[in-house]
Amino acid sequence: MAAFNHPHVRTAPVVIVCCARIHSHVSGTGRRSFTGDLAAAIQTMVLTAADLGLHSSWIYGFREPDVRRVVGVPDDVPVVALLCLGFQDGLAELVERRPREEAIAWDRWSARAKIAP
Repeated sequence: MAAFNHPHVRTAPVVIVCCARIHSHVSGTGRRSFTGDLAAAIQTMVLTAADLGLHSSWIYGFREPDVRRVVGVPDDVPVVALLCLGFQDGLAELVERRPREEAIAWDRWSARAKIAP
């Protein structure tokens, strides 16, 4: 129930609880960077999972105190997201990737680059 009974959380063989180190900063500027750092880490896991043929689901809807209690996360460590991984039917199907020529433009906007339908 910590994730509102989300089917991906219920059925995934692996659920990664993504937590943050709230004291990390960007180049000494004092700006908090943990949200960007964690988003980059989660996206890397999602892309790697896809390359390995795994399905993934990035979940933001959950009751943080309940997740914290279930997993034993200390009160001073924010739980930012859940990442479900597996081959379960309930996880979203992997989409076919576009050819590189349609997704990347070098130096200038490419008329061949397409916006997702």
